[in-house]
Amino acid sequence: MVETQPPLARALEWRDRDWRDDDGELLPEVIDIVCGMLGEADAESLKTLVSDAHEADVGALLAQLDPDDRNRLVELL
Repeated sequence: MVETQPPLARALEWRDRDWRDDDGELLPEVIDIVCGMLGEADAESLKTLVSDAHEADVGALLAQLDPDDRNRLVELL
């Protein structure tokens, strides 16, 4: 059985990591993490993850989300 980290622990781990690959593209893991937090309406973890993120990274994240998830993210923040 694979053990997964709680959302807040993942947010704490990823908030200080580089969200982009060597080509400057947003890492799929970031999108997956955010979508999981959105699915749980976990505002605390989302705020922890994006509070210190660079504006360009947040913009890239918003661009990758579908419109409903994008709206939900903005509402939860």
